[in-house]
Amino acid sequence: MRTLTLILFAVSVRAELRIGLIGDQTAATDLDAAYRVLAAGVSALNASQPHLVLHTGDLLESVKYPNATPEEEYRAQYAKATGLLGKLKAPWYLAAGDHDVSAPYNQPDETHNRQLFQSLYPPSKERLYYSFDHAGYHFIALSSQEHHNTDPRWGTAFRAQLSDGQLTWLKRDLAQHRRAKGIIVFLHQPLWYQWANWAPVHQLLRQYKVRAVIAGHFHYNQDEGTLDGIRYLVTGATGGMTKHGSPGAGDFHHVTLLRISGRRLDLEVIPLSNSAPRSFSSRRDMDRVQAVAVNLSNLFADTTVDTCAGKSEVRLQSIGNPIDVPLRLSVRALASNYPPVESHYNGTVCLGNADCVLPPGLLVQSSNNSSVVPERTQAVWSAQLPSKTTDGKPPELRLIVRAEFAGERETLHIEQTISVRTNCPLK
Repeated sequence: MRTLTLILFAVSVRAELRIGLIGDQTAATDLDAAYRVLAAGVSALNASQPHLVLHTGDLLESVKYPNATPEEEYRAQYAKATGLLGKLKAPWYLAAGDHDVSAPYNQPDETHNRQLFQSLYPPSKERLYYSFDHAGYHFIALSSQEHHNTDPRWGTAFRAQLSDGQLTWLKRDLAQHRRAKGIIVFLHQPLWYQWANWAPVHQLLRQYKVRAVIAGHFHYNQDEGTLDGIRYLVTGATGGMTKHGSPGAGDFHHVTLLRISGRRLDLEVIPLSNSAPRSFSSRRDMDRVQAVAVNLSNLFADTTVDTCAGKSEVRLQSIGNPIDVPLRLSVRALASNYPPVESHYNGTVCLGNADCVLPPGLLVQSSNNSSVVPERTQAVWSAQLPSKTTDGKPPELRLIVRAEFAGERETLHIEQTISVRTNCPLK
């Protein structure tokens, strides 16, 4: 009986497929630092013993310079990054990201970076999309980069789609592998944010044994749930730029271990910093976080004090509450030579005492997860500034604005630092 139990256990272990997931390195201020995080991710995955590893793209920085990253540097990046991935004890595969193959967003699309990537990464030699098999499972790497500047949140989103040629290839590839144990699809940008374009792809995928569709690009993770038996996931950054705030709001680097056994699919998030292990955030919360982040970015319109007109007040009036739950805002001045004489929150619009709590939708004309249009009718916070600096030097003042809300599982927050300027010298 004991022998039979051991045999059944061994069969069960062999039946489990362990897939490592790595997210973005690029759009970072320090690419070398990003690659150090990638190295830590490789070590963490080796300890977890995946059978194979999928990288969802943005391994290289093709858009660093005004026109394109010089070829010599691009090749050096490729050698360094793939050298790190080569230390994985399992085979690895890459889906091309926008920072891997595109021109800078303010430049016309061109093919040089794309051709260079294809010449270096063998599976993409013929085209950026490809497929392969492993342990009876079929894997499909789609290309989300057939059109330029198509971030599904704020790019030319209606062009965020598969070409007719790629869709025809996908139909043929799926039909040829209909007997696979299961099918995993991965790509860089989560093109399903433009559902009108993605719907034909989903209708195709649901006809086969597709278990999961996995993307990156957002630099924060989110679990979109299951639709027609297909799990939609976005994995977070492994060294790339993140938001500033709480880990649940996207401020941490990680790799992921995806376990598939029969119909069961489990996720293990492996943090690469001091963050505790955690589950993926929900799509609903991360859409809120994204809207709040865009909301805070509007504050740059409030950073200049009109000292030319004799004014000495800073007013934060380009923010509101763009989401569907109360938003708590707080403002803190960092030590500087231009400290506020006094400051206060607007009691007319703010609930609460110590901070400002805004009800859903207040002071916002329109909002979604990529655009927030503030009313700019009232300042949430204002401060009187001194007539001169403490040291006689030009004024320097930085404010940290924190936005916090109750998420589905925990309280989430993000922060924005803004620098206050004067347009005329102080007398």
